[in-house]
Amino acid sequence: MNRSKGLRVLVGLAALAAVLAGGFFLLAPWVPTWGSSAQERARSMPGDDIAAPPLVDWTHGITVRAAPEAVWPWIAQLGDVRGGFYSYTFIENFIAREQMYRNADRIIPELQNPAPGTGMIMDFLQMREIVPARHLLAALELPEMRMSWVWALYPREPGHTRLVVRMRGHPDLKAQALLMGGATFFVNYGGFVMERKMMQGIKDRAEGRIEPPWFQRAEIVLWLLALGLGVAAAVACVGRRAWWRGLATGLAAAVLLFFLTFGQPPLWIRGLLLLLLAVGVAWALRSEPLRRKG
Repeated sequence: MNRSKGLRVLVGLAALAAVLAGGFFLLAPWVPTWGSSAQERARSMPGDDIAAPPLVDWTHGITVRAAPEAVWPWIAQLGDVRGGFYSYTFIENFIAREQMYRNADRIIPELQNPAPGTGMIMDFLQMREIVPARHLLAALELPEMRMSWVWALYPREPGHTRLVVRMRGHPDLKAQALLMGGATFFVNYGGFVMERKMMQGIKDRAEGRIEPPWFQRAEIVLWLLALGLGVAAAVACVGRRAWWRGLATGLAAAVLLFFLTFGQPPLWIRGLLLLLLAVGVAWALRSEPLRRKG
């Protein structure tokens, strides 16, 4: 690699690091509070004292156009080997290392009356308090970790419900600071992606919409295409005379990947943005290639 290309690589990496740092900085206050109001975040909820003081503290909210009695059956059957979590099953099964998660597309009668102690995640996260059409509290209390996770339903105007989900966790502070920081980062951002998808999945089902089997595969394909276009833009940045075109398009790809991951827009918006990115990559690649000296 000649000096010019090496300098471009360094500039590109520095710009990418700046975009990523800025993205996570902007996400930091949004991720734990997504969709919730100040009043909902201040409200006392079941299980608040289990993981006090929490190191991880989320309160998320979404409005469902259905009565609490119509939303509840989908919550009552939550669980890894029950009705699933209506989230990204390929990620859940990858972490579990077996095909145990399947998202239910119907209300399963035999799962509608769970009792306290029912396992939700491999029996270590268990249901603790169940009040039909009001809330479901799951908890984990181990020497090294305390956690509460509650799904609560608050009726609004006729035929509408606020679904508020609060998760609090308090790991053992004796763990190394670096490990703790990495785990908290992963839980905050990776967990948010899964929880937002779950809440949208509950909303869709309660409102009578079932995600088609191909939908998550389409999401993955579009995400990978955006990543591939970002790589192509990076190649253009290093190997083309108008290197700034590739740099600008590559940074746009990084922003798009952020948006696809955390914003989870409708598929048609993803496809449109991907098309615009492809146009940008084509523009970057139309620049004259760098020629080797000598």
